[in-house]
Amino acid sequence: MQNKFKFFIPSIADFIFFLLFTILAFQTPSILLIDCDTGLHIRIGEFILNTLSIPKYDIFFSSIPPHKYIDYEWLSQVIMALVHLHLGGLTGVVIFFSFFIAFIYYLLFRILRRENGNIVITTCISLLVICASSIHWQAKPHIFSLLIFIVWYYILDLYQYKNKNYLYTLPAIMLIWVNLHGAFILGFALCGIYLLGNIAQVFLIDETEKAIHKAKTKKLFFIISLLIIASLLNPSGWRGLLQPFTVISNNILTDNISAYSSPNFHNSNILPFEILLLFIIAAFALSKSKQSITEIILVLLFTSMALYSVRNIPFFAITIAPILLRRSEQIPLEKNSRQSIIEIISVIFFTIMALYSAGVLLFVVIIIFALLLYIKKIFTENNGKFTDTPDTDNQNISETNLFLAKDFFWLFLLVIFILALALSGRINHQFDEKIKPLAAIEFLKKENIQGNMYNEYDFGTYIIYSAYPQYRVFIDGRAEMYGAERLKEYYRVRRTEPGWEKVLDKYDINLIIVYHNLSLSQSLLNNNKWRLIYSDTVADIFVRNSLKNKSLIEKYSMKTVIVENIHKNFI
Repeated sequence: MQNKFKFFIPSIADFIFFLLFTILAFQTPSILLIDCDTGLHIRIGEFILNTLSIPKYDIFFSSIPPHKYIDYEWLSQVIMALVHLHLGGLTGVVIFFSFFIAFIYYLLFRILRRENGNIVITTCISLLVICASSIHWQAKPHIFSLLIFIVWYYILDLYQYKNKNYLYTLPAIMLIWVNLHGAFILGFALCGIYLLGNIAQVFLIDETEKAIHKAKTKKLFFIISLLIIASLLNPSGWRGLLQPFTVISNNILTDNISAYSSPNFHNSNILPFEILLLFIIAAFALSKSKQSITEIILVLLFTSMALYSVRNIPFFAITIAPILLRRSEQIPLEKNSRQSIIEIISVIFFTIMALYSAGVLLFVVIIIFALLLYIKKIFTENNGKFTDTPDTDNQNISETNLFLAKDFFWLFLLVIFILALALSGRINHQFDEKIKPLAAIEFLKKENIQGNMYNEYDFGTYIIYSAYPQYRVFIDGRAEMYGAERLKEYYRVRRTEPGWEKVLDKYDINLIIVYHNLSLSQSLLNNNKWRLIYSDTVADIFVRNSLKNKSLIEKYSMKTVIVENIHKNFI
């Protein structure tokens, strides 16, 4: 094919971006809005823009005095509020984060291709990383951290293995990262690992290379010192620097909040992570090259993090991707055997992923596989041997340059197209009314019920998004801010443990909104102190049986019959 047409041929990286961006942007209801914390971040960002100040106390809390609040995500929240304001509300936010997620894995694939590994293996690893990471795709600040993490990791890898020094950019990146999301501590972790790896090399290798690793050790130590200074440049100073450590050391979060829990290997969504984990073990076992102390520490640390909490799986997947690619290329096999084995593995891999992946990722896997076969037929020139490394001049395959303007041609066109659809109203995203209390909150807003509220944990952030300042919450998605005592009180009520009514009295609760058919709802139905005034398939609303609520109770009093644990309401 003539060179003049190569510009218009999308690369595999382009296809990855196209599929992820398109599917995430058009999918309804959006998986990115499965968590209403998106709305919380938007409202905090609006507060910052309106007051030109970062909140030091929680502004959404229903009780006095309010909690002290360290907002280490303020810059992300401002960005989200601006997108929400100027790009069509929640639809704009979904489009914005869909772009970021697609670009993250587009960039990862291009970085992996620079390893000059086998293109089938590179694609398989990339798809595994995408599938494993999707478990924590949400329109929230941690997406910014994923992008920065990839860039940060790549800069360190270039310095360690290619002797290209871009370390001087890390303090500037840290200055932004520390104000975007608490995962900035992973920047320190990565630098510390590379520092330890070089220190170990000084004692383990011969004299000829010691000087190189000593020099790298000194530079990394100096950069880490600058990073500490840069990280202190946040609104809360050293308290903001330490806040993420407070969060990860809070056991009540890991015991009760699903995003902080360990992965459940009986869940099919964990399968890609499990495959990655098994592959990296096999790659280290079969590789005959000299073991890298740095790679070993990276794998051990991020594996332990992923096993501790599912929210760390995307960082694990990104971390081991280049290591797995390098190790797989170092497994000693004859060329013909390698080609046959890789072809067999690729077919098995895509079949398994197609069977176990659900929804969006099923289509991604199948279409990418079809595209690979198409590219094999058209663009390889090695007698049809797709497993051979393509000609590096063939830019649509080899991805040898990361930042040529022409490489973003298809990305630019797609972004313009989807933005045009979103702004014209042809794409519309809202929280899913089947699992979120949209109708119940509209009822509350209409009735304007006064007094303190006890609410479901998952409802708190939606209430803040849709009904603040008319209503303030008992608890929301910031469990780390409320602390262990408040979480214990919340669960004491929710589980109707001994003393649950005293908690409601302590906070002078007048209004309760919980999941429909929750055990607490059953207890309140049989308690003379409370009256059910609203019920749908998502939420039940109760008010205290008092003179203050007499007219409301008379207006909406519901005779409720419990049949097989389902409310049947007769007004």
